[in-house]
Amino acid sequence: MASYTLHPGTEITREDVAKMAAEADVDTVLVTLFAGRDETAVLHPGRKYYGVAPVYGTGYYGRGRVYGVPYQVGETQDFWAEHTSVHLTAKLYEVSTADRLWEASAGIEESDDIAQMRSAFIDSFMGDLAAHGIVDRK
Repeated sequence: MASYTLHPGTEITREDVAKMAAEADVDTVLVTLFAGRDETAVLHPGRKYYGVAPVYGTGYYGRGRVYGVPYQVGETQDFWAEHTSVHLTAKLYEVSTADRLWEASAGIEESDDIAQMRSAFIDSFMGDLAAHGIVDRK
């Protein structure tokens, strides 16, 4: 499988894509573009954690019994976090006719590992294509 990665700001034309496809001897081309980035503040609510203590007591008829009483053992506070998402769009074209066969948009959580992000997006995208019968994923 041939793969071309272009640097940001690189201008590419339909003819450039057709030339790369001819060199790679492929009949379809997947073009993925950066569509933007957004930051969202998200509230992560705190949680309370409870344990249960056994307690001995007497019942209505004077018989002893054991029952549980919940008690708080821990707590985390609410906190806000900034989440940065990267939005991508990908289009699958048939080279001979330049017809668009498929288009997908995705947003993924931005990470420092660009290669991992790219790989995760491609795996997800190809899974969607296979689910719709456009490609045979082996």
